Amino acid sequence: MHVKHAYVWQDPAGEEGSSMVFEHPSAALLSDYDRGGLAPGAALAVVAHLDLCRQCRLTLGRMAGRRSTAVISRNIPDGRLAAARGRHEAPSAAGPLPRALRRMAIGRWRAAGRGVMSAPLRGVSGLGESVHLLRVAPGAPFALPNAAELLLVATGAVRVGLNRYAGGDFLDLAATRASHATADARTGCLCLVVGDDELYRPHP
Repeated sequence: MHVKHAYVWQDPAGEEGSSMVFEHPSAALLSDYDRGGLAPGAALAVVAHLDLCRQCRLTLGRMAGRRSTAVISRNIPDGRLAAARGRHEAPSAAGPLPRALRRMAIGRWRAAGRGVMSAPLRGVSGLGESVHLLRVAPGAPFALPNAAELLLVATGAVRVGLNRYAGGDFLDLAATRASHATADARTGCLCLVVGDDELYRPHP
């Protein structure tokens, strides 16, 4: 169920953003975000994409008739974020982590397959969604569960079928119907995955 989201994007004054992002949220999804109609995990995925995509920032600016600049979370007290991260903070695979994800408190990393580690994002998972970071070793394949709806490549790159997606690319998994992906053989990847059920159960 969609609820008014708690993540507000504002323009980072040109500090970040790439013109090399090829997969974007749909116009309908951006419009839902602009109206505050997305659930928290989906909104976070859109905000993280906006951190890396100048094109969608301009599109959103036109929709809203305004410019905006940093990610603000109203449902996680800022003072607790750094302490909550601690040793669970994810190392980036390659390239800068989107600003939206740097602010998030990350749960314990657990094995979710060979070469695959998964960690829930605290304060977002459990609000009617499952929101995980997925860290995948170079060249390792990984599953995209049926419950997964959105995938944002935060750093590194992944291959889904014949297509290669890199930092900032935003995939609507319900539309692609992809069930598997493979991390780039050189960089590996760090991805944000959003779904409506438990996505990655710990492996023994």
